[in-house]
Amino acid sequence: KPVYLLLKDGKAELRDAAHLMGKITGEVEAALKEELGDQKIEILQHG
Repeated sequence: KPVYLLLKDGKAELRDAAHLMGKITGEVEAALKEELGDQKIEILQHG
């Protein structure tokens, strides 16, 4: 199951990432910024 790790306010949470599979880097970044409601988040992608 694809997941992403969200680190926020000193807490870690694994979230479902199935909706991000098959997207290119820019699409993933835009989707996460919209989903999380934060245009200033930092994203590290692998794989």
